Amino acid sequence: MIEQAEKQSKQYEQETENSKFSGFIGGEIGEMIKQYRIQPQYVDKMRTLRLPQFFVKSTPDMFGGDTILLEKDSLLEGFSLSGQDAQVNFSLSTGETYTVDVQEQGDSVPKYRRVSQVESNFLHDLFAQMAQEEKIESCTKSICHEIWRNNAFSTSEIEDYVRRIVKNITEDELVAMETSFLIYARKIEEKIESLQKQYCEKQFYQWLDKGLILCQENYAFPEIITPQRTNSSVPLSLYEAEFYDTNGFENKLHCWDRFCRMVA
Repeated sequence: MIEQAEKQSKQYEQETENSKFSGFIGGEIGEMIKQYRIQPQYVDKMRTLRLPQFFVKSTPDMFGGDTILLEKDSLLEGFSLSGQDAQVNFSLSTGETYTVDVQEQGDSVPKYRRVSQVESNFLHDLFAQMAQEEKIESCTKSICHEIWRNNAFSTSEIEDYVRRIVKNITEDELVAMETSFLIYARKIEEKIESLQKQYCEKQFYQWLDKGLILCQENYAFPEIITPQRTNSSVPLSLYEAEFYDTNGFENKLHCWDRFCRMVA
């Protein structure tokens, strides 16, 4: 058994070493996925081609590098929801009423169930009997539970921001929010994302003006890709097969390419 285990270990090590050069994934993992190589006629060119990417200046490290790849998280440095605009348009935020169940054991994955009309009417009547501050607190907690799952902000920061939003809405919106909080939570998440994008854009141009952002040839095309859905009929495809999810403009380009080839 020991000899067999050592033999298997050496085999895995060899496959791993080979994959470093070819990009091909071997072993059991490789057998479970479909792998597509770069078309043979493009291999030599792609090995030397590097696309430009944005880098930001940093403190030199022990390897002599003084730049790092610019990531979204870098541009979000210093961003806070405190003091941000809390006006959200909820005019189209109407929907069905749902209940949320979270298991106490195992993965705490929320499960949603649409309630019946009788249950919905009962919840409306129950909510109508609550004081204004209780309504605000109930809506705030329901929405925060949704946003916490997909956001990196602290609990208190999310709560403060959502509470500011809820305090600004009308009584009718507050009633609708309590029973359709999933839709309202998505609206608030969209608002947070838009604030982040604005902050990143402003930060980017400020750093650019200060000479902190550089453009360097860096990105290399992988020799192997493993898309789940593919289309092998894309004209002049770089790979044997690629993920095909083009928009209208891209489809027009493909049609124009075919037309040019026919009349050439």
